[in-house]
Amino acid sequence: MDVELKDVFLAFGLSALFLAFVVFYFFWNLYQQQKKFRDLQFQKINAEIIAIEIERKRLSTLLHNDIAPTLASVKMRLGLIKNQSQDLMNDLENALYTSIVQIRGIMQDLTPLTIHELPFQDILKQYIDTLKLNELIEIEFKDETDFILKSEKNNQVFRIIQEIIQNTVKHANAKKLKIQLLKENNFLLIRTSDDGIGYDFEKIKSSNKLGLGLLGIFSRVEYLNGTIVSPTNSSKGTKYNIRIPT
Repeated sequence: MDVELKDVFLAFGLSALFLAFVVFYFFWNLYQQQKKFRDLQFQKINAEIIAIEIERKRLSTLLHNDIAPTLASVKMRLGLIKNQSQDLMNDLENALYTSIVQIRGIMQDLTPLTIHELPFQDILKQYIDTLKLNELIEIEFKDETDFILKSEKNNQVFRIIQEIIQNTVKHANAKKLKIQLLKENNFLLIRTSDDGIGYDFEKIKSSNKLGLGLLGIFSRVEYLNGTIVSPTNSSKGTKYNIRIPT
């Protein structure tokens, strides 16, 4: 009887061990699949961001080397033409001047010429000052940081804040935007808030209507191994809380 009982316990133990091994293997395999999926997602985001930056630089170079000089040349030649219709010539010169200014603005947005030479904080101040001159929106900017990021991270952080500003100007119908930069241990904290119309992030996300601006913000934060608190459905404007390791 004892031998039979031992055999039963042995068989039960072996069965339990086998079952535990099967369960362990299942969850280990599931973990590996999820890890592989996350790695592929990160590689995709990485490739997309690099491709976007390459395209930005290409377009900026094209505008700077070809289109802008051509328009400037046309403007200069128009000034040399003697024509009785002076009003028409003035209109053409004004239109060209406006186009040149707009192209210079686009070039600055695409690739700030000093983005790899100065801290993003300084580039951001210059960008905000430009917006203030154009009276597009009132921006309250507070910088309480004292560190310099590496070149690539420096560029990506500037792009994140630039996208937030552009989204606010274009879509929020806001009169004021607050931007605050803080340092917390080895993290950069970015806090922004506006007094615009706000939006329902989850609703937009579920309906696959995320624009390039929002995708750019969230993708770059993920690319930098940071975290971002999604905006909530609110009629009191949009807020972002972003943490990025330095």
